Amino acid sequence: MLRAGGWIAARPRTFGRPATPALHSVVRFVLSTISRVNRSRRWAIGDSLGGMDLDVRPVDPDDEAALGARHAVAAAATAHDVPDFPPLCPVRFAGQLRVPGRSHSRRSWLGYLDGEPAGVLDLLLPLRDNLGSGHLEVYVAPAHRRRGVGRVLYTLAIDAARRDGRVRLTSETVSAPPAGAPRDPAGAAFARAMGAGEALVEVRRRLHVTTADLDAPATPGYSVVYWPDIAPDDHLADLARLDRSLEADAPHGDLVVEVPEADGGRIRDEMEAHVARGERSYHAAVRHDATGALVAWTILGLEPTVADHAWQFLTVVDPAHRGHRLGLAVKLANLRYALGH
Repeated sequence: MLRAGGWIAARPRTFGRPATPALHSVVRFVLSTISRVNRSRRWAIGDSLGGMDLDVRPVDPDDEAALGARHAVAAAATAHDVPDFPPLCPVRFAGQLRVPGRSHSRRSWLGYLDGEPAGVLDLLLPLRDNLGSGHLEVYVAPAHRRRGVGRVLYTLAIDAARRDGRVRLTSETVSAPPAGAPRDPAGAAFARAMGAGEALVEVRRRLHVTTADLDAPATPGYSVVYWPDIAPDDHLADLARLDRSLEADAPHGDLVVEVPEADGGRIRDEMEAHVARGERSYHAAVRHDATGALVAWTILGLEPTVADHAWQFLTVVDPAHRGHRLGLAVKLANLRYALGH
């Protein structure tokens, strides 16, 4: 459970009233010219690697040593880039590779520089929709930055994505918000150097639960239902409808996003994948008393190795029921639910 002093950070895919204060801004970049990228698979670029080749190997999800090295690189990079985030959970990080779910595939590579793990590439490819797109995550250990490691991994990602028929890739970097703590600008500079264009700016925020006002506004004509982890079957159709509404209404900036069809099976699969990764999820939904339909939904996610932190995942309100403060009410209700467990 969340201990006293715990906090909740909102991830980019969040609707509703944001928590405060701002942590940092998130900039999503899109690369839409994959076909024009050099197909070279050389692992040393000029003199940037100091005469050493980068040995890049696929990560076997069953290889504990490789998974440990993958986590060590990504954890060091995350601690450097976002120092006020919780430690990167090794169970969840490995679980994302082992149990990606049926809607996406995830492949991972680990780059060794002079025998030492130096960089990680993860490539996430949608399998049901958005089949022209992919998402990449590149982590370079701080001690090995500015030596060409990221460029090598990026080149590999472009080659792998093109072979799978993808025409665009997205990724994320962090930057300091106005009057916020400074952030290393290397990620954004690297993205631009690779030819990426800025597509969408978002803000992540943090809420300290010990100082927050958890009194929810009154919502006459509506009631709240709760469940952990996996939704009851009779909720899935409404949740799929709400999820599609979120995808359709969320700001996308210059991102190319195909809104998926409402699919209760996809919702259940995603929930089961979270459980298989060792995560815990707390859900709250608002029911319209007159019709019985679920018209708002929110999720909090907790990682197995981080006891005092939760992630605020989606919050969505049916467009026909907006204006009744349901987003705020369901978030606060779910926060109290999670704290009680």
